[in-house]
Amino acid sequence: KIQQTLQKKQNTLFYCQQIDHFVEQFQKEVAGLSEFCSLASLLAHHLECLLESPKTCCKYQIFVHDEDFSRVWQHNHAKSLLLFIGFAHTKKDVITFKEENLENVNYACSCLKKG
Repeated sequence: KIQQTLQKKQNTLFYCQQIDHFVEQFQKEVAGLSEFCSLASLLAHHLECLLESPKTCCKYQIFVHDEDFSRVWQHNHAKSLLLFIGFAHTKKDVITFKEENLENVNYACSCLKKG
């Protein structure tokens, strides 16, 4: 039991470090753009919407070609971040997040808002 808890803590730490890295890279990537703040908050907004998805549908999804979202999706580090915490279905261009990803989604969200 203790071993499992320890493993979970290490995994969480690993995810947090990776998410920090991707958010930082994303911020660097778009830093020169005048719409930087709006891109970071747009991404945070989409992640927040995910968290508020009705629990019943058990699917948390982002459609990457959604007109609004595609502005974020064209940045490589935003892609890396989202693919790291979600699963991409390239056929439909959908990123699906599982329930166990939501903690990471939440963390990524707070990182983007700190910006």
